[in-house]
Amino acid sequence: MFSDEVVLRIARRLHERYLELNGKTVGPSAVAWDALSDETRDSNLSHAAHIETKLHAIGAEVVPRDAADEQFAFTGAEVEQLAIMEHERWMANRLEHGYERGANRTDSTHPDLVAWERLSAEARKKDIDFVVYIPKLLADCGFGIRRTEGAPPAR
Repeated sequence: MFSDEVVLRIARRLHERYLELNGKTVGPSAVAWDALSDETRDSNLSHAAHIETKLHAIGAEVVPRDAADEQFAFTGAEVEQLAIMEHERWMANRLEHGYERGANRTDSTHPDLVAWERLSAEARKKDIDFVVYIPKLLADCGFGIRRTEGAPPAR
């Protein structure tokens, strides 16, 4: 289980990645970590903490970088499974903060609060891109991924 310090380090890196991908001038999240709203910081922390849960679901674990599988790679099926898990985690977090599904994104509504099957390809890509980024994210924070005993080999 990640310590609070590790979750914070990963969450900060997630936010940095968001800024890299989305520019530093778009929306209320386009600010430094310390200037984020409590809700947005909480969302990043939840996102970071859930990585271990996702990896356990596919028979893998977070380990120090020097104990990781050097050739670790997700299978296509794992990417989809983990992307669905991330979307469900994100929806639960948004609903917990009082969001509802709405045609437009506002401070309290979001059009992506729907089941995975109903998501647009563009919205699915965000979750898929995050999953594909997990190994690099963990490496940037000093960790790696290792298959656990009895886990299916990567294909």
